[in-house]
Amino acid sequence: MSLDIYLEAGEVEFEWFNITHNLATMASKAGLYVAMWTPERLSKDEVRAEDVIDALAEGIARLVKDRVALIQLNPENGWGTYEGLLRVATQYLIACVENPELHVRASR
Repeated sequence: MSLDIYLEAGEVEFEWFNITHNLATMASKAGLYVAMWTPERLSKDEVRAEDVIDALAEGIARLVKDRVALIQLNPENGWGTYEGLLRVATQYLIACVENPELHVRASR
């Protein structure tokens, strides 16, 4: 099973990100879980990319700062890695900064 994150406007999908649920614990420890898995918690209205930018930036900074400890949370089954989480979170952040008006939807 995996997490799909969409940046969209109406019915049009502009960006799509996919990551394994096996990285949820690592994302949580880094402070990325809400911005990635449950972005709807960041806004009372429909979540826009601009609503997740700060949380993503802070989480990525924590991911980099605590790299040694967080790598220890790589899933034992080999599905998902620290590097994969860093890559997807960074790509997601860049897309949000470039398209702050798009809506964010997570499918768990």
